[in-house]
Amino acid sequence: MEIKPHDLLQFTTKNDLRMEENPPEWAIDAIGHMPYVVVRRAPIVHNHIPVGIRGKERGHRLAAEIPLEKIKARCSPEFIVENRLWKHLKKERRLLPVLNALNSIQDVFQSYQLKWGITGSAGYELVTEVPAVSPSSDLDIIIRTDGITEKTARDLYKDLNYFTFRIDVHVEGAYGAFALSEYVNKMGKIMLRTKNGPFLAADPWKGE
Repeated sequence: MEIKPHDLLQFTTKNDLRMEENPPEWAIDAIGHMPYVVVRRAPIVHNHIPVGIRGKERGHRLAAEIPLEKIKARCSPEFIVENRLWKHLKKERRLLPVLNALNSIQDVFQSYQLKWGITGSAGYELVTEVPAVSPSSDLDIIIRTDGITEKTARDLYKDLNYFTFRIDVHVEGAYGAFALSEYVNKMGKIMLRTKNGPFLAADPWKGE
């Protein structure tokens, strides 16, 4: 099983996770209600996957680990798109701006022949069906690719800016992930996010 940052992992009970001693009550409630965690961008040591627990509030985030053998199922951001999981949402949820626009956004990416995935609150809701998106939510997107031209990056960025809500796109290459907005509007080095921490890179495709 290949595990990547932003993947959602399902487990069975809270005992499957390694958390800090005396974790906050909201974290216990969250994983008790919905046994899913999201993979963090950090080193995997001794087959222990770094994950994050998501609570109801924006500030409710807790780092944890899960042994590889305790993972019950994995859902990638790309799986959400490939299977159009938003089709299964209740009608009232599909009316929210971010969720209502997903078919149109998929058309944009198909026009560039780019594979993409949904992360963040929208990704979490589409997999778990637990309401996480609000009327003012942004949409978080990941593109995992070996490279795209600067023209494609600029054109894609422009097309996504036509939507009425903010779309935060991260591009992940061989050396780490970076914001599409920084790549398009770069005024020097770009913040490259890696498993060993962030650093500034002149060329994110080369990691230097």
